[in-house]
Amino acid sequence: MTKITSTIWNIEPHTEEKHEILRKYLDAWLPIMTRWNGRVLYIDGFAGPGEYIGGKWRLVLFDIPEKNRLFRDILRGHLQTLKFLKLQYSVFISPHPFEKPILELISLYSAQPYVRVVTATNIDNETVIKRHFFKR
Repeated sequence: MTKITSTIWNIEPHTEEKHEILRKYLDAWLPIMTRWNGRVLYIDGFAGPGEYIGGKWRLVLFDIPEKNRLFRDILRGHLQTLKFLKLQYSVFISPHPFEKPILELISLYSAQPYVRVVTATNIDNETVIKRHFFKR
């Protein structure tokens, strides 16, 4: 048996596809299943030993006017709760697929003109950024 020396794996293309399929499946079915009881227990039979590196970065960039300060503070609070890393005052990054809840929040406050959500495959200074998310 191979000894596991790290809990951070490089993500393979097939694994990334599997995660995307699983995400779409759960996005579709969890709301339906929770209507019956309100609770669902999900167990992944093979979750791997830890986190994956590689894949995509999610960036949230915004320039929200002062008159919309309340939403700006709410958005920053959500990004911090989701453990986004603050790159600049109005630029946050995460390797985790949180686009959907962020876009829903933006839509709820009609803030589409002020916020961009970007998915990127490469970013400079990536090693330092990865260290923030994958501390081991």
